[in-house]
Amino acid sequence: MRLDVCAVPVLVLLAGVAGTAGAQRRGMGDVMAAFGDPTQYFKHPEDHGNVPYDGRFTFVRIKYRGFEHMTGEGPGWAHDYPVADTHLMRIMREVTTLRPFIQRGAITGGNLLALDDPELFKYPVAYFSEPGGWHPTEGDVLAMRAYFLKGGFIIFDDFRGSRDWMNFTQVMLRVLPKARI
Repeated sequence: MRLDVCAVPVLVLLAGVAGTAGAQRRGMGDVMAAFGDPTQYFKHPEDHGNVPYDGRFTFVRIKYRGFEHMTGEGPGWAHDYPVADTHLMRIMREVTTLRPFIQRGAITGGNLLALDDPELFKYPVAYFSEPGGWHPTEGDVLAMRAYFLKGGFIIFDDFRGSRDWMNFTQVMLRVLPKARI
């Protein structure tokens, strides 16, 4: 049997949808609910608060509600926190003229902010891990749109495949309805 090259992505997509639907029927929603209320934020054990804004470049990681892509480190937004944040700022200190925030007491790496936190507007660059597991409220969508329209820049990282990419593009079309992705 010869398969048309164009049919392969469609078959892969259908298999992914079928697998997701099957997982939901097998109670994966119940498993995810066991981690906590999907309308709440995960409290990372290494979160010791945020450093107050002082004009220096400070790494900002966006946290979002829910527990999708859960590992021992927490939900998707928390993966590699705060180690990756700290390492990146140390690299930035070494290879640029930036003097970024790295550590003050127990606070390391940078700040954790939700999209609807007004403090976010003080920081021109933010980092968003595993956006495929993000299911924003309308308030989150409006807050991200406002951040982008004020000139904010977000680095989106770590997609686990086509399902994550599809979720991300659908969300971004809600955030910026006239965008071409």
